[in-house]
Amino acid sequence: MLSLGVAGRVVKNCAPPCVMSDECFFCDENMGRGMAGESTSVVRPVSQVTFDLDGEGGFAAARRQVLHWMRRRVGRRLPREAWAGKGFALDDVGAQPAEAVSVQTDGLRLWAARLDDADKQVPQRVWTTEVALAEGAGVGKFGCRLLCTSHGDDPVFDRSVPGLVRQVVEEVDVRLSGHRIGIDPIDVQNADDVDALLGLVTNRNREADVVVFSVPDAPVDAGRIWQFARAVATAALGAVHVAVLGPSASRELSSQVGREFSVFGGSVRTYRRGFDPEDDPYLHPLALAETVYGLEEGNGRPFHDVLVDQSLRRSVARQDAQQSLPRFRWIRRIAEEERRRSEREAARDDSELLELAIEENDDLKRQMKRSDSEWGGLLEASESERDVAEEENVKLKAQNSYLRERVAILESQRLGGAERNADDELPATLDELGDWSRKHLAGSVEVVGRAVQRAKKSVFSDPELVYRALLMLRDGYVPMKRGEPNATRGRFDAACQELQVEESASISENRAGEEGDEYYVLYEGRRRLMDRHLKKGNAREERYCLRIYFFWDSVRKQVVVGSLPGHLDTRNT
Repeated sequence: MLSLGVAGRVVKNCAPPCVMSDECFFCDENMGRGMAGESTSVVRPVSQVTFDLDGEGGFAAARRQVLHWMRRRVGRRLPREAWAGKGFALDDVGAQPAEAVSVQTDGLRLWAARLDDADKQVPQRVWTTEVALAEGAGVGKFGCRLLCTSHGDDPVFDRSVPGLVRQVVEEVDVRLSGHRIGIDPIDVQNADDVDALLGLVTNRNREADVVVFSVPDAPVDAGRIWQFARAVATAALGAVHVAVLGPSASRELSSQVGREFSVFGGSVRTYRRGFDPEDDPYLHPLALAETVYGLEEGNGRPFHDVLVDQSLRRSVARQDAQQSLPRFRWIRRIAEEERRRSEREAARDDSELLELAIEENDDLKRQMKRSDSEWGGLLEASESERDVAEEENVKLKAQNSYLRERVAILESQRLGGAERNADDELPATLDELGDWSRKHLAGSVEVVGRAVQRAKKSVFSDPELVYRALLMLRDGYVPMKRGEPNATRGRFDAACQELQVEESASISENRAGEEGDEYYVLYEGRRRLMDRHLKKGNAREERYCLRIYFFWDSVRKQVVVGSLPGHLDTRNT
C-alpha cells in the first residue's frame, strides 16, 4: 500500500516527528509577516484526512483542484509554473503566504502545498492548510492537514475540514479504507448491505470512525435522520465513514453482532478504529435517539456537531498521524536535497561547491530556528490540553463515585423490602448475556465484551447456572467485599454450596505470565489479571465445565468478569 509517509530519507534525517506548523508565523524568520521577539506560538492540529486516488489522472486532477482553491484564498494569480505542476512561493504584501514543491525520487512522485490564512475574527491567529500528494506504481494518495496557530489569545474553535477536500472528492474518485466516500452516507437496507458494512467495521486497517445512524420501525421523519447523517459526512469528509441503517437492516445487524453492538430505534453508534467483537461495547459508544435529536431543540450543542468534533479530534490524535501524512517541510526538504544534488553534480569548480556548502549551512540554521519555535508551541499546546484532560478526568471520577453511591443506596433500600428474586428474567441461552448483565448487574458486576463474546460461542449445557452464578456474585461476593452488614464469607460460601460451585484463586501471576494474555483483560486502559474464578466440573468436557474468571476493582468496588463460561488454557491443557 502506498503511503504518504514513504519519504524515508527525510523521516530519518528529520527532528523527532512533530505535528506543528512548518514555521512560527511570527518569528524572526518572518519579519514583515508578523511580530518578532514575542512568546512562543501555540499550534494546535485541527483535522487530518488521507485517502486513495482511484483511476488514471487522479494525481493531476487532485492537484488542479488544490490550485484552484489556493488561487481563491491567496488573493492573487498563481504563477504559470504552478499550473505546470512545478514548485512556487508567494509572499507578496497583501497576499496570503503560499508555496508548493514538486519532486520525483525513488520512483515516487510527490507534490505538496502550504497556505497560511489569517483569521478574520481573532487577531494573530493563523490557519495553516498543508496538502500532500503522492503517486507511485500507478497508486495515488491524497492528504490534507489543518493547523491553528495562535500567538495572542487562543479562544476555542470548531474543528473542520478545509473546503478543498470536498472539491477533490467531488472531482476525483477517492477511497478511504477501500470504500468510495462522498457527502452522501452509505445506504444500508438489506443483508448484502449489512455484510459490506460489517466488512468495513471489522477491517483492522480501517483509518477512520464509522458512524451509523438507524431508522426506527415506527413512523418517523426519515428525512431528518438523513439530514443529520449527511451533515456529519460533509463536515468530517475524509475523516469518517457515515452510514444510515434501515429497520430490517438493523435487525440483520443485531443478529450478526448481538444487541450490545447493534444500532436500532433511531440511535447512532460510533464504531471506532480497531473494532474487535470482544471489545467492551462502551468503547464504541451508542447515543439514543433522544440524545441525538433532542439537543437540536436548543438544549445544548447539536449532536451532529459533537460527532464531527470527536471524529476530527481523533483524526489528529492517531499515533500514526505523522507517518500517514508527512509534513510539508519534509517534502520540501526532499526537493531541496534533490536540487542540491543536481547542482553539486553540475558544479564546475571549487568556488561553486563552496557557495553551495554555505547555502546549505545557512538553510540548516534557519531550520533549527524554526524547530525551536515549533517545539515550544507544541509543548505549550500539549500541556494546556493535558491540564484540560486531567480536569475532565477528575470530574468524571467524582461523578462516577456519586452515581455508584446512589446505586448502592437504592440496592440497599430495595433489598430491605424484599429479597431479589433470582429467577426473574433468566434467559434460556447465553446470547442475551450482554443486555441481561447491564440490566441486572450494573454497579456491582461488570461483564466485559470479551466475556460476552466468548459466552455466545460456548457449548456449555447449563446457561441458567451461569446467570445464577453471576447473581450470586452480585448479591453475595460484592456486598462481602464492600463490607456491608450481614455480608459474611460464611453466607457467600453457603450460596456457593447451594449452586455446587467453588470460588478460589484462578492462577498465580507468575504462571499467568507464561500464558501470554490468556488470563489478563484490558480494563480502563490497564492490563488486569483475572486472579479469581468460580468453577464447577473439570476441563475435559466443555459442555459440563464452568469457569467464571474475574477480579475485584477496588476503585469502583465491583467485580469485573473477563471470561466465561469455559476453562482458560494452561500449560496442562
